[in-house]
Amino acid sequence: MLAFADAHPFRGRPIAAQSFTLDEALAHAAERIAAGDLNAAYGVLESARTAAPGDPRVLNGLAAILFQAGQRDQAIEHLREAVAIAPAVWTYPRELIRALAATGDDAGTADACAAAVSTHGHQPDLFNYWGLALMRLGEVDAALVRLRAAADADPGNPTYHRNVSLALIKLERWEDSVEAFTRSTAPWPAASTEPDAAVDVAAAYGGLVDAYDDNDLHHAIADTMADVVGDHVTSRDVDRIIDCGCGTGLLGARLAPYSATMVGIDLAPGMLERAARTGHYADLLEGDMIDRMAAITEPADLVVCCNAIYHIADLAPFYGAARSALSADGWLIFSADPCTDAADIRISEPGEYAHGRAYLRRLARAHGFDEVEITVAPHRAYPGFWCVFKKSG
Repeated sequence: MLAFADAHPFRGRPIAAQSFTLDEALAHAAERIAAGDLNAAYGVLESARTAAPGDPRVLNGLAAILFQAGQRDQAIEHLREAVAIAPAVWTYPRELIRALAATGDDAGTADACAAAVSTHGHQPDLFNYWGLALMRLGEVDAALVRLRAAADADPGNPTYHRNVSLALIKLERWEDSVEAFTRSTAPWPAASTEPDAAVDVAAAYGGLVDAYDDNDLHHAIADTMADVVGDHVTSRDVDRIIDCGCGTGLLGARLAPYSATMVGIDLAPGMLERAARTGHYADLLEGDMIDRMAAITEPADLVVCCNAIYHIADLAPFYGAARSALSADGWLIFSADPCTDAADIRISEPGEYAHGRAYLRRLARAHGFDEVEITVAPHRAYPGFWCVFKKSG
Protein backbone atom coordinates (compact mmCIF):
# COMPACT_ATOMS: atom_id res chain seq x y z
CA MET A 1 0.00 0.00 0.00
CA LEU A 2 1.10 3.57 -0.68
CA ALA A 3 0.63 6.21 2.02
CA PHE A 4 0.15 9.77 0.68
CA ALA A 5 0.48 12.57 3.22
CA ASP A 6 3.11 14.97 1.92
CA ALA A 7 2.87 18.39 0.30
CA HIS A 8 3.58 18.60 -3.42
CA PRO A 9 5.36 21.27 -5.49
CA PHE A 10 2.53 21.99 -7.93
CA ARG A 11 1.12 24.59 -5.59
CA GLY A 12 2.22 23.29 -2.21
CA ARG A 13 -1.19 22.22 -0.95
CA PRO A 14 -0.86 19.26 1.47
CA ILE A 15 -2.55 15.97 0.69
CA ALA A 16 -4.60 14.35 3.43
CA ALA A 17 -3.11 11.10 4.67
CA GLN A 18 -4.61 8.21 2.69
CA SER A 19 -3.57 4.71 1.67
CA PHE A 20 -3.95 3.53 -1.91
CA THR A 21 -2.60 0.84 -4.11
CA LEU A 22 -0.81 2.27 -7.13
CA ASP A 23 -3.75 1.41 -9.39
CA GLU A 24 -6.13 3.11 -6.98
CA ALA A 25 -3.87 6.17 -6.88
CA LEU A 26 -3.89 6.39 -10.66
CA ALA A 27 -7.67 6.03 -10.75
CA HIS A 28 -8.09 8.68 -8.03
CA ALA A 29 -5.80 11.08 -9.88
CA ALA A 30 -7.79 10.53 -13.08
CA GLU A 31 -10.99 11.37 -11.19
CA ARG A 32 -9.47 14.58 -9.86
CA ILE A 33 -8.25 15.57 -13.33
CA ALA A 34 -11.74 14.97 -14.76
CA ALA A 35 -13.15 17.16 -11.97
CA GLY A 36 -10.70 19.92 -12.85
CA ASP A 37 -8.76 19.66 -9.59
CA LEU A 38 -5.25 19.50 -11.02
CA ASN A 39 -3.62 20.30 -7.69
CA ALA A 40 -5.11 17.30 -5.94
CA ALA A 41 -4.31 15.03 -8.89
CA TYR A 42 -0.75 16.26 -8.99
CA GLY A 43 -0.34 15.67 -5.28
CA VAL A 44 -1.54 12.08 -5.55
CA LEU A 45 0.77 11.35 -8.48
CA GLU A 46 3.81 13.04 -6.94
CA SER A 47 3.33 10.94 -3.84
CA ALA A 48 2.93 7.87 -6.04
CA ARG A 49 6.17 8.70 -7.84
CA THR A 50 7.97 8.93 -4.50
CA ALA A 51 6.55 5.62 -3.34
CA ALA A 52 6.91 3.83 -6.69
CA PRO A 53 9.63 5.58 -8.70
CA GLY A 54 10.03 4.71 -12.37
CA ASP A 55 6.41 3.80 -13.08
CA PRO A 56 5.66 5.18 -16.58
CA ARG A 57 1.93 5.49 -15.85
CA VAL A 58 2.68 7.95 -13.07
CA LEU A 59 5.05 9.93 -15.27
CA ASN A 60 2.46 10.02 -18.02
CA GLY A 61 -0.18 11.31 -15.62
CA LEU A 62 2.12 13.97 -14.22
CA ALA A 63 2.96 15.06 -17.76
CA ALA A 64 -0.72 15.45 -18.62
CA ILE A 65 -1.28 17.70 -15.61
CA LEU A 66 1.82 19.79 -16.24
CA PHE A 67 0.93 20.22 -19.90
CA GLN A 68 -2.54 21.50 -18.98
CA ALA A 69 -0.93 23.87 -16.48
CA GLY A 70 1.37 25.32 -19.14
CA GLN A 71 4.56 23.69 -17.85
CA ARG A 72 5.22 22.04 -21.17
CA ASP A 73 8.97 21.56 -20.98
CA GLN A 74 8.69 19.70 -17.69
CA ALA A 75 5.80 17.64 -19.09
CA ILE A 76 7.90 16.60 -22.07
CA GLU A 77 10.76 15.60 -19.76
CA HIS A 78 8.40 13.27 -17.91
CA LEU A 79 7.18 11.80 -21.19
CA ARG A 80 10.71 11.18 -22.42
CA GLU A 81 11.42 9.38 -19.17
CA ALA A 82 8.27 7.25 -19.57
CA VAL A 83 9.30 6.32 -23.13
CA ALA A 84 12.78 5.35 -21.94
CA ILE A 85 11.27 3.07 -19.30
CA ALA A 86 8.60 1.43 -21.49
CA PRO A 87 9.30 2.10 -25.17
CA ALA A 88 7.22 -0.87 -26.33
CA VAL A 89 3.99 0.54 -24.87
CA TRP A 90 2.52 2.80 -27.58
CA THR A 91 0.81 5.09 -25.07
CA TYR A 92 4.07 6.74 -24.05
CA PRO A 93 5.70 7.52 -27.42
CA ARG A 94 2.26 8.56 -28.66
CA GLU A 95 1.83 11.10 -25.88
CA LEU A 96 5.39 12.37 -26.37
CA ILE A 97 4.77 12.82 -30.10
CA ARG A 98 1.49 14.61 -29.45
CA ALA A 99 3.08 16.92 -26.89
CA LEU A 100 5.97 17.82 -29.18
CA ALA A 101 3.56 18.49 -32.05
CA ALA A 102 1.38 20.68 -29.82
CA THR A 103 4.38 22.82 -28.89
CA GLY A 104 5.30 23.31 -32.55
CA ASP A 105 8.55 21.36 -32.26
CA ASP A 106 8.40 19.79 -35.72
CA ALA A 107 11.98 18.55 -35.70
CA GLY A 108 11.45 16.97 -32.28
CA THR A 109 8.19 15.42 -33.44
CA ALA A 110 9.85 13.91 -36.52
CA ASP A 111 12.73 12.58 -34.40
CA ALA A 112 10.34 11.00 -31.88
CA CYS A 113 8.40 9.34 -34.70
CA ALA A 114 11.59 8.02 -36.27
CA ALA A 115 12.68 6.60 -32.91
CA ALA A 116 9.34 4.86 -32.41
CA VAL A 117 8.77 3.44 -35.88
CA SER A 118 10.77 0.24 -35.42
CA THR A 119 8.48 -0.81 -32.58
CA HIS A 120 5.25 0.96 -33.56
CA GLY A 121 5.38 0.96 -37.35
CA HIS A 122 1.81 -0.36 -37.50
CA GLN A 123 0.36 2.77 -35.85
CA PRO A 124 -1.25 5.13 -38.40
CA ASP A 125 -1.20 8.01 -35.92
CA LEU A 126 2.59 7.83 -35.82
CA PHE A 127 2.86 8.22 -39.60
CA ASN A 128 0.29 11.01 -39.63
CA TYR A 129 2.17 13.10 -37.05
CA TRP A 130 5.46 12.31 -38.76
CA GLY A 131 4.17 13.37 -42.16
CA LEU A 132 2.68 16.62 -40.89
CA ALA A 133 5.92 17.50 -39.09
CA LEU A 134 8.01 16.79 -42.19
CA MET A 135 5.64 18.83 -44.34
CA ARG A 136 6.03 21.84 -42.06
CA LEU A 137 9.79 21.32 -42.20
CA GLY A 138 9.60 21.55 -46.00
CA GLU A 139 10.36 17.87 -46.64
CA VAL A 140 7.19 17.39 -48.65
CA ASP A 141 8.13 14.27 -50.64
CA ALA A 142 9.11 12.45 -47.44
CA ALA A 143 5.97 13.78 -45.77
CA LEU A 144 3.80 12.36 -48.54
CA VAL A 145 5.28 8.90 -48.03
CA ARG A 146 4.41 8.98 -44.31
CA LEU A 147 0.95 10.48 -44.78
CA ARG A 148 0.10 7.84 -47.37
CA ALA A 149 1.30 5.16 -44.95
CA ALA A 150 -1.18 6.51 -42.38
CA ALA A 151 -4.03 6.49 -44.91
CA ASP A 152 -3.14 2.99 -46.08
CA ALA A 153 -3.04 1.70 -42.50
CA ASP A 154 -6.43 3.24 -41.65
CA PRO A 155 -8.30 3.91 -44.91
CA GLY A 156 -11.52 4.67 -43.06
CA ASN A 157 -10.06 7.76 -41.38
CA PRO A 158 -10.93 10.82 -43.51
CA THR A 159 -8.35 13.03 -41.81
CA TYR A 160 -5.49 10.92 -43.11
CA HIS A 161 -6.69 11.20 -46.72
CA ARG A 162 -7.14 14.96 -46.37
CA ASN A 163 -3.64 15.33 -45.03
CA VAL A 164 -2.39 13.42 -48.09
CA SER A 165 -4.25 15.98 -50.21
CA LEU A 166 -2.43 18.80 -48.40
CA ALA A 167 0.97 17.35 -49.31
CA LEU A 168 -0.14 16.88 -52.91
CA ILE A 169 -1.26 20.51 -53.05
CA LYS A 170 2.19 21.61 -51.93
CA LEU A 171 3.66 19.49 -54.73
CA GLU A 172 1.12 21.07 -57.15
CA ARG A 173 -0.23 17.64 -58.02
CA TRP A 174 -3.73 19.02 -58.31
CA GLU A 175 -5.60 16.07 -59.76
CA ASP A 176 -4.00 13.69 -57.29
CA SER A 177 -5.04 16.04 -54.48
CA VAL A 178 -8.66 15.85 -55.66
CA GLU A 179 -8.49 12.04 -55.70
CA ALA A 180 -7.06 12.01 -52.16
CA PHE A 181 -9.74 14.38 -50.90
CA THR A 182 -12.43 12.28 -52.56
CA ARG A 183 -11.26 9.27 -50.55
CA SER A 184 -12.05 11.27 -47.41
CA THR A 185 -15.71 11.67 -48.43
CA ALA A 186 -18.69 9.34 -48.20
CA PRO A 187 -21.34 8.34 -50.76
CA TRP A 188 -24.33 10.62 -51.00
CA PRO A 189 -27.67 8.82 -51.33
CA ALA A 190 -29.75 10.46 -54.04
CA ALA A 191 -32.81 10.35 -51.78
CA SER A 192 -31.17 12.82 -49.38
CA THR A 193 -32.02 15.97 -51.32
CA GLU A 194 -32.85 17.98 -48.21
CA PRO A 195 -30.17 19.68 -46.06
CA ASP A 196 -29.02 17.69 -43.06
CA ALA A 197 -31.59 18.54 -40.41
CA ALA A 198 -29.02 18.04 -37.65
CA VAL A 199 -26.88 20.89 -38.97
CA ASP A 200 -28.16 24.40 -38.27
CA VAL A 201 -25.96 26.42 -40.62
CA ALA A 202 -27.32 29.79 -39.52
CA ALA A 203 -26.66 29.02 -35.85
CA ALA A 204 -23.22 27.61 -36.61
CA TYR A 205 -22.13 30.72 -38.45
CA GLY A 206 -23.83 32.98 -35.94
CA GLY A 207 -21.47 31.56 -33.35
CA LEU A 208 -18.44 32.38 -35.51
CA VAL A 209 -19.15 36.07 -36.07
CA ASP A 210 -16.77 37.58 -33.52
CA ALA A 211 -13.75 35.48 -34.53
CA TYR A 212 -14.49 35.01 -38.23
CA ASP A 213 -12.31 37.81 -39.53
CA ASP A 214 -9.41 36.72 -37.30
CA ASN A 215 -9.02 33.48 -39.24
CA ASP A 216 -6.23 33.73 -41.83
CA LEU A 217 -7.81 30.95 -43.88
CA HIS A 218 -10.98 33.00 -44.40
CA HIS A 219 -8.90 35.88 -45.73
CA ALA A 220 -6.92 33.55 -48.00
CA ILE A 221 -10.15 32.14 -49.47
CA ALA A 222 -11.50 35.64 -50.09
CA ASP A 223 -8.20 36.64 -51.71
CA THR A 224 -8.34 33.64 -54.04
CA MET A 225 -11.90 34.41 -55.08
CA ALA A 226 -11.02 38.05 -55.69
CA ASP A 227 -8.13 36.90 -57.90
CA VAL A 228 -10.42 34.55 -59.85
CA VAL A 229 -12.93 37.35 -60.40
CA GLY A 230 -10.14 39.73 -61.41
CA ASP A 231 -8.82 37.27 -63.98
CA HIS A 232 -12.12 37.42 -65.89
CA VAL A 233 -14.12 40.49 -64.93
CA THR A 234 -13.33 44.19 -65.09
CA SER A 235 -15.18 47.10 -63.53
CA ARG A 236 -16.50 47.92 -67.01
CA ASP A 237 -18.30 44.57 -67.08
CA VAL A 238 -20.05 44.89 -63.73
CA ASP A 239 -22.57 47.33 -62.36
CA ARG A 240 -24.31 45.08 -59.83
CA ILE A 241 -22.96 42.10 -57.82
CA ILE A 242 -24.80 39.52 -55.73
CA ASP A 243 -22.53 38.08 -53.02
CA CYS A 244 -24.11 34.78 -51.93
CA GLY A 245 -23.09 33.66 -48.46
CA CYS A 246 -21.46 37.04 -47.92
CA GLY A 247 -20.62 36.41 -44.27
CA THR A 248 -18.92 39.37 -42.61
CA GLY A 249 -18.13 40.99 -45.97
CA LEU A 250 -14.54 39.85 -46.44
CA LEU A 251 -15.10 39.21 -50.14
CA GLY A 252 -17.28 42.27 -50.54
CA ALA A 253 -14.44 44.49 -49.41
CA ARG A 254 -12.25 43.00 -52.15
CA LEU A 255 -14.92 43.26 -54.85
CA ALA A 256 -16.05 46.81 -54.01
CA PRO A 257 -13.86 48.39 -56.75
CA TYR A 258 -15.70 46.32 -59.38
CA SER A 259 -19.23 47.52 -58.76
CA ALA A 260 -21.24 50.52 -57.72
CA THR A 261 -23.93 48.28 -56.22
CA MET A 262 -23.43 45.10 -54.22
CA VAL A 263 -26.10 42.94 -52.58
CA GLY A 264 -25.15 40.45 -49.87
CA ILE A 265 -27.13 37.37 -48.86
CA ASP A 266 -26.53 35.28 -45.74
CA LEU A 267 -28.43 33.02 -43.35
CA ALA A 268 -26.86 34.43 -40.18
CA PRO A 269 -28.11 37.81 -38.93
CA GLY A 270 -24.90 38.40 -36.99
CA MET A 271 -22.84 37.97 -40.15
CA LEU A 272 -25.03 40.49 -41.97
CA GLU A 273 -24.67 42.98 -39.14
CA ARG A 274 -20.90 42.72 -39.45
CA ALA A 275 -21.08 43.01 -43.26
CA ALA A 276 -23.18 46.17 -42.93
CA ARG A 277 -20.37 47.83 -40.98
CA THR A 278 -18.06 47.55 -44.00
CA GLY A 279 -20.22 50.02 -45.92
CA HIS A 280 -19.73 48.08 -49.16
CA TYR A 281 -23.24 46.68 -49.56
CA ALA A 282 -26.23 48.59 -50.93
CA ASP A 283 -28.52 45.88 -49.57
CA LEU A 284 -28.18 42.88 -47.27
CA LEU A 285 -30.74 40.07 -47.38
CA GLU A 286 -31.21 37.49 -44.64
CA GLY A 287 -32.22 34.00 -45.65
CA ASP A 288 -31.52 31.10 -47.99
CA MET A 289 -29.45 32.34 -50.91
CA ILE A 290 -31.39 30.31 -53.47
CA ASP A 291 -34.74 31.70 -52.33
CA ARG A 292 -33.39 35.22 -52.05
CA MET A 293 -31.76 35.15 -55.50
CA ALA A 294 -34.89 33.76 -57.10
CA ALA A 295 -36.88 36.71 -55.72
CA ILE A 296 -34.51 39.41 -56.99
CA THR A 297 -36.03 41.49 -59.78
CA GLU A 298 -33.15 43.79 -60.66
CA PRO A 299 -30.62 41.72 -62.64
CA ALA A 300 -26.98 41.52 -61.60
CA ASP A 301 -23.88 41.27 -63.76
CA LEU A 302 -22.07 38.93 -61.39
CA VAL A 303 -23.26 36.29 -58.95
CA VAL A 304 -20.42 35.14 -56.74
CA CYS A 305 -20.50 32.45 -54.05
CA CYS A 306 -17.30 31.91 -52.10
CA ASN A 307 -16.88 29.12 -49.56
CA ALA A 308 -20.62 28.40 -49.21
CA ILE A 309 -21.75 26.03 -51.98
CA TYR A 310 -20.52 23.05 -49.97
CA HIS A 311 -23.56 23.43 -47.70
CA ILE A 312 -25.85 22.46 -50.62
CA ALA A 313 -26.12 18.93 -52.01
CA ASP A 314 -28.32 19.34 -55.11
CA LEU A 315 -27.05 22.42 -56.94
CA ALA A 316 -29.72 22.53 -59.66
CA PRO A 317 -31.85 25.10 -57.74
CA PHE A 318 -28.76 27.25 -57.19
CA TYR A 319 -27.96 27.33 -60.91
CA GLY A 320 -31.58 28.14 -61.70
CA ALA A 321 -31.76 30.98 -59.19
CA ALA A 322 -28.43 32.39 -60.40
CA ARG A 323 -29.60 32.40 -64.00
CA SER A 324 -32.82 34.22 -63.09
CA ALA A 325 -30.84 36.82 -61.13
CA LEU A 326 -28.27 37.53 -63.87
CA SER A 327 -28.31 39.90 -66.80
CA ALA A 328 -27.95 38.57 -70.34
CA ASP A 329 -24.14 38.32 -70.27
CA GLY A 330 -23.78 37.84 -66.55
CA TRP A 331 -21.07 35.88 -64.75
CA LEU A 332 -21.49 33.06 -62.24
CA ILE A 333 -18.36 32.39 -60.19
CA PHE A 334 -18.21 30.08 -57.19
CA SER A 335 -15.98 27.69 -55.24
CA ALA A 336 -16.82 24.11 -54.31
CA ASP A 337 -15.42 21.18 -52.38
CA PRO A 338 -14.25 18.63 -54.96
CA CYS A 339 -14.77 14.99 -55.78
CA THR A 340 -13.80 12.96 -58.81
CA ASP A 341 -16.30 12.38 -61.59
CA ALA A 342 -17.03 8.88 -60.32
CA ALA A 343 -19.89 10.57 -58.44
CA ASP A 344 -21.89 13.76 -58.83
CA ILE A 345 -22.18 14.47 -55.11
CA ARG A 346 -20.43 13.10 -52.04
CA ILE A 347 -20.64 13.92 -48.34
CA SER A 348 -17.55 15.61 -46.91
CA GLU A 349 -19.00 16.22 -43.42
CA PRO A 350 -22.53 16.15 -41.96
CA GLY A 351 -24.40 18.84 -43.86
CA GLU A 352 -21.43 19.46 -46.19
CA TYR A 353 -21.00 18.20 -49.74
CA ALA A 354 -18.41 17.78 -52.47
CA HIS A 355 -19.26 17.95 -56.17
CA GLY A 356 -17.73 16.51 -59.33
CA ARG A 357 -16.77 18.62 -62.32
CA ALA A 358 -18.87 16.60 -64.75
CA TYR A 359 -21.90 17.31 -62.56
CA LEU A 360 -21.08 21.03 -62.31
CA ARG A 361 -20.67 21.25 -66.09
CA ARG A 362 -23.83 19.29 -66.80
CA LEU A 363 -25.91 21.55 -64.59
CA ALA A 364 -24.31 24.63 -66.14
CA ARG A 365 -25.30 23.55 -69.65
CA ALA A 366 -28.81 22.61 -68.52
CA HIS A 367 -29.31 26.08 -67.03
CA GLY A 368 -27.87 28.08 -69.88
CA PHE A 369 -24.29 28.73 -68.81
CA ASP A 370 -21.09 28.38 -70.81
CA GLU A 371 -18.02 27.14 -68.98
CA VAL A 372 -15.10 29.54 -68.91
CA GLU A 373 -12.92 27.50 -66.56
CA ILE A 374 -12.84 25.18 -63.58
CA THR A 375 -9.49 25.17 -61.82
CA VAL A 376 -8.16 23.30 -58.81
CA ALA A 377 -6.60 25.35 -56.01
CA PRO A 378 -6.62 25.40 -52.21
CA HIS A 379 -10.13 26.02 -50.90
CA ARG A 380 -10.89 25.27 -47.25
CA ALA A 381 -7.21 24.39 -46.75
CA TYR A 382 -7.84 21.27 -48.84
CA PRO A 383 -8.31 21.32 -52.64
CA GLY A 384 -11.34 22.93 -54.20
CA PHE A 385 -12.88 23.74 -57.56
CA TRP A 386 -12.94 27.41 -58.57
CA CYS A 387 -15.64 27.67 -61.21
CA VAL A 388 -16.26 30.42 -63.75
CA PHE A 389 -19.37 30.34 -65.98
CA LYS A 390 -20.98 32.90 -68.23
CA LYS A 391 -24.66 33.12 -68.99
CA SER A 392 -25.31 32.18 -72.59
CA GLY A 393 -27.89 33.71 -74.85
